[in-house]
Amino acid sequence: MSSAPALPRHTEYSGSGAFGRAEVREYFDRAHGAGRLSVGHPAGGDWAVGVVRVDDDGCSSSAITLSAEVDLTVTAREDEVMITSVAGGPVGVEHGRATARYGPGDVFVATCPQADWTCETGNAANSTTVLPESLLRELAGEVDRPWRPSARGPEPGQVRQWQRTARFVNDLLSDRETTVSPLVATSVARLLAATALAVFADTAPSAPTTGESRDAHPATVRRAIAFIEADPGRDLTLTEIAAAAFVTARALQYAFHRHLGITPMAYLRRVRLSGAHQELRDATPGDGVTVTAVATRWGFANAGRFAVTYRDAYGHAPSSTLRR
Repeated sequence: MSSAPALPRHTEYSGSGAFGRAEVREYFDRAHGAGRLSVGHPAGGDWAVGVVRVDDDGCSSSAITLSAEVDLTVTAREDEVMITSVAGGPVGVEHGRATARYGPGDVFVATCPQADWTCETGNAANSTTVLPESLLRELAGEVDRPWRPSARGPEPGQVRQWQRTARFVNDLLSDRETTVSPLVATSVARLLAATALAVFADTAPSAPTTGESRDAHPATVRRAIAFIEADPGRDLTLTEIAAAAFVTARALQYAFHRHLGITPMAYLRRVRLSGAHQELRDATPGDGVTVTAVATRWGFANAGRFAVTYRDAYGHAPSSTLRR
C-alpha cells in the first residue's frame, strides 16, 4: 500500500536581542550555509527577527524580516539556485569582483552552484525561493551545461511575473490543512523553475547540433507520445521522456517544435487536461467527484487556472461537464 503524501515542512520563529541573534545564526546556517555572519544593532534601539519558511521536496520558500544590520558570506551549495525578492531595506550583493545593490521591488538571483557570495543588508524584509539547478537545466534542455542567469537582470514585467508565481506557490505550500499530492508538489516546483527560466534566462536555447537535428524526426515524436500517453498521471520529467524516445532532451524539444509546434511538457499538459475532461464526463451524480479533486489528481494545482484552461479547450466550465 502506498504511503500518504507528506505535508510540506514548516519552520516559523521570532526573537529579539541575544535570543534573536541566535535565531538569526540558526536560520542562515540552515537555510543558506552562512560561513561568516555579523549582526549589528539598528540605530535607535534593539532589534528583532521573524522567519517563516516552507520546505517541500526540491524547493523551499522563506520570508525574513530583520531590524538589524547584517553582513554575511554564503558558500554556495551544490545543485541550489537562490532567488530573492526584496520588500524592504537595501541589499548589497558581491559575487567575486561583481557588485550590485537592490532595493524594495527588486528581484535577483542571489546565488548559483559554485558561486559564493557576500551580502550586506539592513532592516530587511525579503522573500527567498530555492530551486534545484538540475531542474532548471532539465527544463531548459541543457542537462549537461551549468545554468547561469542573465547579467542584465529582469524587466519590470518579468519581476511581477516572478513575484506572482512565487506568491502563489508559497500560499499553496503554506496551507497547513491541505495535503499536497506528489504530482502537484512536483508541478509547482517545475512552475517555479519554468518561470525562473523565462524571467532570468541568459539566452534562448542554442541551435541544435547536427546529431540533434538528425534525431528530431517523426519516429522520435511517436515514441515520446506513446510513453507519455501510457501513464500521463505519473510524475514525468523531460529527461525521462527523452530517454524513452532514445534521444537527448534537446533533440526531443527540437523534434516536438518541428513536428507539433509545442514542447513535450506542453503536450503532457494537454494529455492530462484530456484525462481530467474524461474523468469529469464519466462521473455520476452522488459519487463525490469534485472539479478540484479531479484537477489536483491530474496535476493542476490551481483550480481557478484549471477552469480557465479547461474553458479555453472545451468551450465551457469543468463544472458544466460534471453536471451533465
